[in-house]
Parts: sequence; structure tokens; C-alpha cells
Amino acid sequence: MHLSLRWKLILMICLPLVAVSAGLLAWDYARQRDQAVLVMTDLVADRARQSADQIDARLSGVVQLADSTAANFGLRLAQEPTARLQIPSAFRLNPLISFYAIVVTPADPRAPAVGAAVKRTAQGPRTVALSEIRTALEPELNKAWPTEGSAKAMWIGPLRSAALGSGTQYIYVVPMSVSEGERVRGVVAVAVRAEDIQGLLSGGVRPSRANAAARERAAAEWSLSSPFGPDGFVVLDTQMQVVSHPEEQFVGTNLLQEAGRMPGGEKVVEALRRCLNSAPGAVDVPGLSDVLPVLTKDRAHWLAHAPIAGTGWTFITAIPQSAVLDPIVSEVRHRAAMMLSGILLMAAAVAVFSLRISRPIEKLARAVDRVSRGDLRSKVEDIRGGDEIARLGHGFNEMVETLDHQIRALAKETTARESIESELRIARKIQTDLLPTTFPPFPDRREFDLHAVNVAAQRVAGDFFDFFFVGEELVLVIADVSGKGVPAALLMAVTRTVVRNFASIGLSPREIVLRVNEILLADSADNMFVTMVLAKYNPRTGKLVYVNAGHPHPLVITDGQGGLKVAELQPPDAPLLGALGEREMGLVGQSEIALQPGQTLLLYTDGVTEARVPHGELFGDARLRNGIVKVGVGDARSLCTGIVSMVDEYQGSLPADDITVLAIRRCQ
Repeated sequence: MHLSLRWKLILMICLPLVAVSAGLLAWDYARQRDQAVLVMTDLVADRARQSADQIDARLSGVVQLADSTAANFGLRLAQEPTARLQIPSAFRLNPLISFYAIVVTPADPRAPAVGAAVKRTAQGPRTVALSEIRTALEPELNKAWPTEGSAKAMWIGPLRSAALGSGTQYIYVVPMSVSEGERVRGVVAVAVRAEDIQGLLSGGVRPSRANAAARERAAAEWSLSSPFGPDGFVVLDTQMQVVSHPEEQFVGTNLLQEAGRMPGGEKVVEALRRCLNSAPGAVDVPGLSDVLPVLTKDRAHWLAHAPIAGTGWTFITAIPQSAVLDPIVSEVRHRAAMMLSGILLMAAAVAVFSLRISRPIEKLARAVDRVSRGDLRSKVEDIRGGDEIARLGHGFNEMVETLDHQIRALAKETTARESIESELRIARKIQTDLLPTTFPPFPDRREFDLHAVNVAAQRVAGDFFDFFFVGEELVLVIADVSGKGVPAALLMAVTRTVVRNFASIGLSPREIVLRVNEILLADSADNMFVTMVLAKYNPRTGKLVYVNAGHPHPLVITDGQGGLKVAELQPPDAPLLGALGEREMGLVGQSEIALQPGQTLLLYTDGVTEARVPHGELFGDARLRNGIVKVGVGDARSLCTGIVSMVDEYQGSLPADDITVLAIRRCQ
């Protein structure tokens, strides 16, 4: 996506502001949240402690009534064994007590137990038969006091028995002895309904309201000043059994076992273990409503807990964290909206100012775009002011005008260069056509094997080779014109033509060289000359008559039993052609040798031995001879191409001079 300069300016200014504002909001939210969580953790823990103390205070009245009754009747029985058992009047004054019983076993084991029991009903107090009481209490007492010495005051339950009253009961039992050390002679039992424990706190959720609609109303009406959460509270005993619950059917269940069977219930089990029998506090439990659907939906809850000291039980209530964090989130959102409004106003101001700044740049950009499409006459119009952008526009106009002139001049120069390149390609083609190109050149002649290679350093070469029959003799020519390029190529063409003309009339190699020197001396420039080896070879006898006019000495390669041997053809040498007059050239002599079957004559120009590496070392005669031995003499073609490849590899891809190699091997 391509953005204009205007939008880039707006984004460059506004995005950092947005990032900084977002960072500050996040930091502020995290700080306030952490502070709120810290304060509210203490608050809900304190609420739980107050609620537990309120329940404990109400239950303490029940406990004290039972303890004092047990102590008083113990004394009366010690003084008056036949004392009449009566229910104290305090039972009627404490509406929390739903059942009260005193049971005494006489000193004579054969005598029946005596006692009195009253339960609270809707019609008022009602006396309960002693047999019913014993049937309901004795199994629980046997479990609570398995041995004679284990009798102590404690809460037992839950019990559900018509003899004890309606609902689920928790009973506080106190053992009673006539004298110290004597066996238990009786018990005092006081019962409290689990449902009434829920009513001990103001606004307690009653079971009749424990449905979805009631929970929604309770959550809507709930505030942090309530003594428990919007879903009510539970009371657990030391075994994690429910002593009191907003819904009575859960009373008596073991939350540890129930939570363990729920999907994800392990976090509830861990939280409950932390709550049980510990100092007042609050446990953070994420996703609690997912595990316990009866709770108000929230991302996390606090389980506020506190021990009920007089009973050994634990008070627990769930507080949704959103009740604390939502006001903070709302305040942060309000701040974010205000910051966003400010940023939008700033963006509008930046847009107005950026339009003024970017309009000249946009004009310049459009002009640059037209130039990129080839319109070199495009200019930035209506330039105003003297700031940097105006100077840039004036500079662009001058640059385009200069560039237009330079490109027009370059186009003319390129046209001229292409014309020259075309002419050089044609010249190279003509030069190549002048040289023999068909190999093997004489396929019907089995007496010898002949091959040659010419590589130009530039478009055209000053080296050339030639071979042709004059009668029964094969004329061999290799020459190197001084210099390179077009002048050398023109002199090369003249020299080749002159050599062919004089050789065709039957002149000897010495005579041909002398005639060529005369013509070159008369017609060529003072600084132009030619080196040449010219020979006549008789394929039938192997006789070779040759002249060397300033050229590198040819090599004779012999493949014998001891391996390859390479030897130079010795002088006489002649002067350079086109450099000296007739008197000096009179010293020219010619020599002859006889090539033996299997011997190879190698002719080459100085482009082979004078090839250079980048640091300036020459290829040299010794490296050439070693290379010939390495390449071997299989045939003339492989020898020539092998030498050229070695030289190319040695000097790299930019040859310094023309390279020409000619090889002839006598086969029989």
C-alpha cells in the first residue's frame, strides 16, 4: 500500500502519540487494578471475618446454653440423684435453637434412662419421646465418642430426623458427669437448623429464592458493603462437608469430592484447601463460574474465607472481581475516549498544515513521475517562496534541462558508436572470411594433418595465417602485424594478398619476403611493420623450406620413445618486414629441414608467449613447452585448441594481444 507524504506526516505524528497514550493507559490501568485488588482483597477478607464473627457470636449463645446446662445438671445430680430434669427457659428465648434435649443414665445400670426433649415446630414447642431421641442420637454419639475417654463437647451432623424437627440439623452435644472422673452419665444436646444458619446474616439468601431469577436479582442489588457475595455463602466443617448452603439440598455433601468430579474442579479443590482452617483472607480463582454454574458469571472470583472460632467451621463466600475492576475499566475507557478525541483533533490540525507543506512536494513528485516515463521537458510549475522545497523545485528544473541536453548528445554518440561497432563487426567478418575456415582443409591428402586457430584481442586482428598449394608444394604463412585494431587489420589484408600473389608465380620463400618488404616499405606508415614465417612444404618428401622475418621461432615436436621432445627451428632470421631497406634486407637467407613421419611443426605469434597475468608475469617459452608436453600431440586440432585454452586460462578473460597458432603434422 502506497501512502502519500501527507498521510505519512499524519501517521508519523499521531501513531507515536497513540502508542504513548496506550502505554500510559495500560500502565495506569494496571496500577489502579493492582491497588484495587490489594485493597479489595483486604476488604473482602475483613467482610468474611466480620461475617464469621457474627455467625460465631450467635452460635456461641447456643454453645454457652448447652455448656451451662450440662454443668448445672451435673451438680444437681451429684446433690440430688432423683432431681427432676427440666428444659431451661432460655430455650424458648433463643429462636436459633430448634431442638433441646437432656438425657441421663441412672447410676443403677438396670434402671432406664431418664431425660427431657423439646423441638420447635410451627405450632410452638413440642415434647419428644426419650426413645426417639436415643434412636436419633446414639448412632452419631457412638461415632463421635468411640471410647469411654473420648467424650467431649462437639458439633455433630448433619442429621435429618423427624424426632429432631424439620430440615437438616447440626447438634452441639456436651457430655455430663455427676462427679469428676466418673463415667459419662448423660448428655445435653442443642440443635440448630442449617437453614437458620443462612439467616444469621442480614439479607441471607433463602433456599426458596435459590434459582436463576433470584440470583440475578441478588447480583443486581448486591454491593461491596454486603456481608457476603451475591450468591450467598457456605459454611464448611473440617472435613469439607457443607454445614450451611443457600440451597439446602447441598447440605451434608463433601465439596472436596464433588469438586473433584467436575471438569476443571482441581482449581476449586486447591482453593478450598487454602481456605479451610486458615486465617481470614481471599483466594483468587479464575474461571470459577465455569466450574460452578450456580455462581454469577464472571471472569474471576475471590473466595473470601474466615474461620468460625467457636465451632471449627469455615465461612466462605464468592465475590465477583468485575464488581471491583469494572469501575476502573470504565474510568480507563473514559480517559481513552478523551485521549482519542484529542489525537483526532491533532490529526486534523496536522492534516491542514501537511497540505500546505506537501502540495509543492506532490507537484515535484508528479514532475519526477513524468520524467521517469521519458518526458524530459517536464518541469515543476508555480514555484513559490524561497524555502528548501522551492530550491529543490528550481534545482529539479535545471537538472531536467541539463539531463535532456546530455541525453540528446548521448543518443548521437550512441548512434555513432553503434555505426562503428557495426562496421567493425563487418570488418571482422571480412577478415575471418579471408582466413581459411574449413578443417581439415584438404581431406583427400592423408600425408599431413593441418589445423590453425586465430583469436582477436579486439574486434579485428592484426595476426593472420594462410596455407595453399602451389603445384605440389604447400605454402604455410603465419604473420603478426604491429599494433592492433583496424590499422593492423588493413595491413594484414594487404600483406596476405601480396604474399599470395608472389607465391602463386613460383617464387622461393626468400624472394617472396624480399618483394613483400619492398611493397610494405613503400606503402605503409613508418611505425607499422610485420613479422612473418613463410615456408614451402613438400607433403611427399617432408621437405620444408622456410624464412623467419623477425617472428617467434617455430617449434618441431617429436613424439619418440622417451616422450615428447620440443625443439626450435634455428636461424637464419630475417629483419622485420616494412622496417628496413633493400640493402639491409639483402642479408635475408632461407633454410630447409625435412619433417619426419610423426613430427609436428608448430607456428605461433607472440600473443602466446607474451600473454600476461594481472601482476604482469609473461606466459613465456618455458611454460609453452611444458604445456605442449602436458597437452600431448594427438592431432593438430587438439594441439592448437589446447595451447589457446592454456593461454586463455592463464591471462583471464581480457587478452592483451591477438593469438594465432598453426600446426602441421607429417603422417607418413
